[in-house]
Amino acid sequence: MTVSVEDIDRWNGGDVREVFNATRSRAEAAFEASNGIADLPAFGTWGEKSLYGRKYMGIERATFLIDRDSTVARIWRKVKVAGHAEEVLAAARDLP
Repeated sequence: MTVSVEDIDRWNGGDVREVFNATRSRAEAAFEASNGIADLPAFGTWGEKSLYGRKYMGIERATFLIDRDSTVARIWRKVKVAGHAEEVLAAARDLP
C-alpha cells in the first residue's frame, strides 16, 4: 500500500490522534501483560496447545483459589465458562 502526501493532507487530525492513542494503549497493555508471563510456568499455565492440528505455545485457562493465608486452596484446570463462576464462588464460601 502506498500513501501519498495528498492522502496525508486529507486525513483528519482528530482521527489520526484517536488511532494513535488506541494503538499506544494496546501496546502498553501488551507490555504490561508480558510482565506476568514470567510467572506462568510457576503455576503450570504456560504450555503447548493445539488448534485445528496446529501446535503452539499458549496460556492454559485455569483458576486458582487463594485462601487468607496465601495458600492455593483449589485449582481448576481446563476451565469452561458455563457454571464456573458459581462453582468458584461456592468453593470460596466454603473456605475456613
